[in-house]
Amino acid sequence: MSGNTLALPFQPDLIGTNRWNATDANGTAFIQHIIQTAQSGGGFVRYSYLDPADNFTVKPKVSYVMMVNQDWLIGAGIYEAQK
Repeated sequence: MSGNTLALPFQPDLIGTNRWNATDANGTAFIQHIIQTAQSGGGFVRYSYLDPADNFTVKPKVSYVMMVNQDWLIGAGIYEAQK
């Protein structure tokens, strides 16, 4: 709940780092938003993030996040279709 990254398959160099203050390309503190959403019962979070399937291009992403227990959350996301 403090912003420490425990798993991130396509960016393993970030595992073990604290990303509490991380912002996306729009200035959104998305890690804080993810934590807040999970603590509020879970739900969807929209932000911009690097797409590993497209040469790490920044794209809109939507993730679903939820609490595992009082100390952990889990999330999974997809990149939104480009128009």
